Amino acid sequence: MGTLGNKLKEARENLGLSLREVEEATKIRKKYLQALENEEFDVIPGKTYAKGFLKIYAKFLNLDYKEILEEFESIFTPPAEENELSQPLQAEQIFLRKNNLFKFIAVAVGIIVLFFAISLFLNNIWGDSNVPDSNRNININENIAQEKEVKESNEDISSEEADNKKIQEQKEGVEIEIEIIDQECWVKIENSDETIFQGIMKEGEKKIFTDDSELTITLGNAGAARVIYNGTELPPLGEPGQVVTRTFEDEQ
Repeated sequence: MGTLGNKLKEARENLGLSLREVEEATKIRKKYLQALENEEFDVIPGKTYAKGFLKIYAKFLNLDYKEILEEFESIFTPPAEENELSQPLQAEQIFLRKNNLFKFIAVAVGIIVLFFAISLFLNNIWGDSNVPDSNRNININENIAQEKEVKESNEDISSEEADNKKIQEQKEGVEIEIEIIDQECWVKIENSDETIFQGIMKEGEKKIFTDDSELTITLGNAGAARVIYNGTELPPLGEPGQVVTRTFEDEQ
């Protein structure tokens, strides 16, 4: 019997109580009370029961139960069988925790994969449905750009024509342009004072003549000549082979 057991037994005997009387008062079976006094803890079914019985017994004997429990912890040795049983239990608990962790990871990975699969599927559907709208927008933008270019081009042409017209209106005197468009033609150009040009012009040849007041032209093959007077093209002045003389004066 050790120190812990002696304390319990001496306290009980000092109170003049038998184990049977303590059993009736504490409801702890006599054999367990005797096991506590003899420090035969392996008789009691487990450490938890032993600590519970000690606490009740110590309080009943008016002892410091905390001190009793501390002393019990210092001397208690778990039975070999209990250690052997606890090791497989601990191993099983570790295995279960690891297994639960693996299950959690597998579920999380499955959810992530499912999320990406759904996202990819929806992107394909929405992407295909947006293609026509995108193409329509591109075509509309291209048409707008083309219309803008045509409009700007027309504005440039109109502006250029207006400038040419203004220049022509501002011209003073007479300007005659002669271009031979078929075979050849004898040409004579005179102003009020002298003959400016006289000779044969070949097909494709072009000449421009100017004067402050008037010009007289003579064509030996009127149908072969293209005549422009102050920027305005005139109808043929005659038939092929026909000799024609025309005088052009300043319109100002």
